[in-house]
This record gives sequence, C-alpha cells and structure tokens, in this order.
Amino acid sequence: MKNIAPCFLLMVCCCLSTTINAQSEFASIRKNKNFRASELFHDLNKTKDTLVLRSSKKINYAYAIDTENNSQKTEFYIDSNSFKIPLNQFGKGKHVFVAVQPPKQIVFVVNVLQESSEMKLKRLKSALQEQGTVVGTDEENDDDN
Repeated sequence: MKNIAPCFLLMVCCCLSTTINAQSEFASIRKNKNFRASELFHDLNKTKDTLVLRSSKKINYAYAIDTENNSQKTEFYIDSNSFKIPLNQFGKGKHVFVAVQPPKQIVFVVNVLQESSEMKLKRLKSALQEQGTVVGTDEENDDDN
C-alpha cells in the first residue's frame, strides 16, 4: 500500500512532463555529408520522431548503436528502397546509425533529445520489478488471488 502513492505520483509527473515537452523537438540528426553518402536520403520526418531512409538502390539493413550503452545494438532488416524507423524505441542520448548498401556503409548520428513515454514506462516497470513490486494490469493481479 505504501508503494502505490509514490508510483501514482511518478506516473502523474511523467504524464505532465510529456505534455509540457510536447512542443520541443524529439530528436536531431547529424547527416553524413560525404558525396558517396548522397545516394541515401537520411533525415527526420516533420515531427522529428521518425528516421526516414530512402534510396534509388536497395538498402539491405541498418543498425543503431547506443553510445551510452555500447552493448545495446538495434538491427533493422530492410531489403527495400525506403524504410522508416520510429525513434520512440530509443532512449535519450546519442545513437550512431549505419545504413548498409553493399559495398557501402553510411554512418550518421541521431540525438534523441527526450525520452518517449514508452521508454519512461519501460524504465518505471523495470525499477518496480527490481524493488519486488508487482507490475501488471488489475486483471493480471486478480488472477493471482
């Protein structure tokens, strides 16, 4: 019962911070300016929450490495001329992206400037699980009784 009040307060704060930050940019991109990389269009959409990749040649795959946590590598198997990567699955910080168009590997950087509500919820759930607090829906908790 003691854990419910702080958890509720934390969720209310997360919701309010998301509403307040809704007007600020979600991410920024540092494009590869090399002329050999000019065949690959790599930019953010208008809302700056999705990375757009497009090329006249096939993009085999892409991957991103979180520079804050080098062991976290996210791969995308594309095998197409265009692809959109939602940035809400990445935590706040610098992410190095590599788009592979054999024999080229085009490298660029995306800075996620704020954490998405999905990432905040994941972090909250993992913190609660570490404390031993039951995390789930009311239906899941009712099944335990």
